[in-house]
Amino acid sequence: MYKHASTQITPIIGMMAGKDPECMLSSLHAKLLVNTQGKVIDVYFRTYMPFVLQERLCEEFLKMEGFQPAVYNGQTVCAMFPYVIRCMSWQE
Repeated sequence: MYKHASTQITPIIGMMAGKDPECMLSSLHAKLLVNTQGKVIDVYFRTYMPFVLQERLCEEFLKMEGFQPAVYNGQTVCAMFPYVIRCMSWQE
């Protein structure tokens, strides 16, 4: 997730912040809902942000791959995974 945050998510936030200063976030807290095949199927944001940024980040999270589905009693199940970027620093 660290690699994804640094190569995919942070650049989107930086690009959007260049257009609208309200899109500049210092941290990001989201929950990813992953289905039984290991695919992200929904994103819940816990960080306030403009809708346009939320929409763009959601698109990126839905493309995310590489999750192993959760297993409960030998069966694969949907699960929520936290996605947290605690500290983003921006330079002008």
